[in-house]
Amino acid sequence: MKKRVDNYKNFDEFKKLADLEFFPLFNEKVKEAFNNSEKIKEINNKKNITFIFLGVLIFFSLISIILLFTNNFIGFIAILLISLIISFIFFFFWRIYQKEKEKLLNSILKNIPIKELYTEAFKKLEPSIKYFGFISEQEEQFREVFITKKEVELYRNNVNYNATIFDISEPQFLLIRDKFPVSFVNVIYLLREYNRKGEYVDRFFHKGILKISTKKLEEKSFVFSLLKGGNIFSKKSKVKLENENFNKIFKPITNDELKIRQMYTPLSMELSLKRIKDMRGVKATNLWITSDSNNIYYEYSIDFNFMILDYKKSKLDSEKIISELYQDFLIDIYTLYYLISIMYITNYLD
Repeated sequence: MKKRVDNYKNFDEFKKLADLEFFPLFNEKVKEAFNNSEKIKEINNKKNITFIFLGVLIFFSLISIILLFTNNFIGFIAILLISLIISFIFFFFWRIYQKEKEKLLNSILKNIPIKELYTEAFKKLEPSIKYFGFISEQEEQFREVFITKKEVELYRNNVNYNATIFDISEPQFLLIRDKFPVSFVNVIYLLREYNRKGEYVDRFFHKGILKISTKKLEEKSFVFSLLKGGNIFSKKSKVKLENENFNKIFKPITNDELKIRQMYTPLSMELSLKRIKDMRGVKATNLWITSDSNNIYYEYSIDFNFMILDYKKSKLDSEKIISELYQDFLIDIYTLYYLISIMYITNYLD
């Protein structure tokens, strides 16, 4: 293996570049949608009507309570019926308002070329990592790296054994140095259990799995685990490298001590420690890394919309929407880069 270590770009460096190159596009696309002042006014009018009916509904509800406590049952029933009618009108206009707002926000998402932005972002972060996004299963170079349901069942760190798969996102793909295909999915696991009252309670676990095919390393590949701890081979599988801080955090385990020492030189251990601790702009947590020689698997906690541009249920404020979408883009792409860079900065993926 080559004695080479790659440095990484920190979040502030990336954001400085992104603010110049990518932020203007988010600003432009959102402002374009808000240029239709008549449409925005129409949506806001529906919102105002909705809140007027909400105010009327609250007023009549208070009156009905007063009539009930004064034993005026006929008046109470009459006001209650009026309140029910008003509530139907309120929910009708509220639903129309929500639909119109979502339609506007979805039109903004459609006009943002997110795949191209992710691709360009990786060119800024690390040109030898190419982002492909969602692709067909027929793509030959990625066929071997598709994540199977069996793998989703197996690589599930800190998820209760009794939890079942609730949902799996469509896989997305990258290519490292034109020879190591990468895929990743977002997963929701569901655990249904009884609480103290004997009632069913649903617990959801939001996780991610990233897979790097290392078959092209051939005899250079080997079995190991990082950050996980435990004895996956034998009592002698824990490796003590020269850097004690590295051993404490990365917990290297392997049955091939020579290869892991070749992979983690003193310099690569130092830089790996710096990388793993530098989590500014990163939202993935609880990371485990495992290699079965043919593939490297990352297991981590992440939201289900990771690497899918989305927005919160925010009000129609163009500046707030620009900020939300841009931050979502920045954090997602940098988190993905962070995950890959943990292995990338060593000399293993040469």
